[in-house]
Amino acid sequence: KHKYDFLMSKTSNEIKEVISFSDDDFNILKRLRNSVAHGLNYNTVISGEITKEVQLKDRLLTLLMYFVFHELGFSDTQIAKSLSYTHNPFILNAGGNERARDKLAGTARFITLQEDVDLNDFGAFDYIVVDYELNNRQFTLNKPLSYETKHQWHGSGVSDVRDFVEDKLPKDSNAELEYVNKLYISSGRNEKLYYGVILLTHR
Repeated sequence: KHKYDFLMSKTSNEIKEVISFSDDDFNILKRLRNSVAHGLNYNTVISGEITKEVQLKDRLLTLLMYFVFHELGFSDTQIAKSLSYTHNPFILNAGGNERARDKLAGTARFITLQEDVDLNDFGAFDYIVVDYELNNRQFTLNKPLSYETKHQWHGSGVSDVRDFVEDKLPKDSNAELEYVNKLYISSGRNEKLYYGVILLTHR
């Protein structure tokens, strides 16, 4: 436990949040290890299955992998990016904090809307449209266009949602259209992750 505490004391809070290996996780695995070592009965976290224990084992492996790469000189950001793009099964099963990983790795963007809206009106894959006013740096949800992409785009015959939105803009529009793969949107106290957001920047 002393070695574990020492290593964790040298680990950044950002990485701790990304991997999400807690003291409770450590204690569960320690209890499992002690039970096996001493031939004692072990009661699994979820009765009758070892799903949680396997996940915690994978989370511990991810943490150990971080220690190795950190010792080799890789930065926390580089390691977070590696975790974001990996197809390694034990890392995928570890169930870390995706939001924290995206923030550290820079693999997603984060915005706050100027006005409060009900984020549940749109699903994560509804290709919503967000306006960004460059002069005052304010983000607003473009509800009319978002409803059109949600309800009309798929039956429009237009294959690319960007072309669909562009066709809906006024002819004299100076908006710059950008496709954002992954965007966390905050409104009031709520935050939601969206994929394939159309961002319209107005200069």
